[in-house]
Amino acid sequence: MLTVLAFLIAAPIALVLGLVAGMREGRLADRVTTGLGLLAVAVPEFLATVALSIVFAQWLGWFPQITLVSLGGAPWDRPEGMVLPVLSLSLLGCAVAARTTRARVVDVVHTPSIEAARLRGVGGWRLALRHVLPNAVQPTMQVGAVMFGSLVGGSVVVELVFNYPGVGYELQQAVGRRDLPLVQGIGLVLCTVSLVVLWLGDLAVAFLDPRAGAADD
Repeated sequence: MLTVLAFLIAAPIALVLGLVAGMREGRLADRVTTGLGLLAVAVPEFLATVALSIVFAQWLGWFPQITLVSLGGAPWDRPEGMVLPVLSLSLLGCAVAARTTRARVVDVVHTPSIEAARLRGVGGWRLALRHVLPNAVQPTMQVGAVMFGSLVGGSVVVELVFNYPGVGYELQQAVGRRDLPLVQGIGLVLCTVSLVVLWLGDLAVAFLDPRAGAADD
């Protein structure tokens, strides 16, 4: 649940940021997006998670510092306790995906088809949505699949910091208890989920562009 929510938030934001930055290469929007993305990637995940906890939980008091779950309950029974864990996961995933999307959009913008559309008077969001985005969305899907896999792995740190009762937290507890069968089982499940998502991303690209599937064959 934590990873899915973070993905649903990070993916559209990363797509919009990457599209805007790529369409405005070298301008203020591109520099700001690229700079913030580099900063988010450079900061260690555990440090960013602790910083969010200090600012929003201790200083501002907007959200609880840890996720409190009643006996027999679920984390979404108190959704305010899921805000900081989801936000922590979303930041890193959004930064990586936005930078990759931006690089793809820049490549598409300099293609002859886009130059021809500009000569016909197409510009602004019409150019971005009707001409640039369809050509950039296919590799972006693969980036999204990779991002989902990284969120699955990153949830271990986030769940530990916020005491979120998820698979990552259970994995950490199993390592502390030296419960080897449980560690192997959780690791197998996480790897399987990541591989399935990557496979679905490749299928989506092949479905949107049959030439990609033919090239792979």
